[in-house]
Amino acid sequence: MLRLKTAVVALIGLLSYASFTAESVVGYRYMIVEEHTCREMPVTVTWYTSSVDECDDTPFITADGSRTRHGIVAVSRDLLGEIAFGDSVYIEGHGGYVVHDTMNARWRRRVDIWCDDKQEAIRNGIQNRMMHWNFEIKLDAVTISLDRS
Repeated sequence: MLRLKTAVVALIGLLSYASFTAESVVGYRYMIVEEHTCREMPVTVTWYTSSVDECDDTPFITADGSRTRHGIVAVSRDLLGEIAFGDSVYIEGHGGYVVHDTMNARWRRRVDIWCDDKQEAIRNGIQNRMMHWNFEIKLDAVTISLDRS
């Protein structure tokens, strides 16, 4: 009986990678990562909420006109030349986000993660993390068929 070892699987639409182990997977199709490249940069990570004291007078509307929701980040304006609204970013230790907002012009190399709880934002504090964007992933389709005999 063929046994599968842990494999890295790229799930379409997700920025993170998942690993799986299986002993009896029959006829499933996976996309196996061949190679991946991206841009990366160390950034300061903070959190913000939709309150007027943290934002402008439309705290539930982002800079690109979207409504605030989980999975949105604001980037400092110095990063807007390299990162655009709608781009996906991956922040190590926190996961994947989409850029929809900007921060005050005084900040540099900073990312603000939106959350709906001010106490959570305060608890998370200020962190230094690596941010990745401009993902290019080369995939090969693999069909896994195991003979149970």
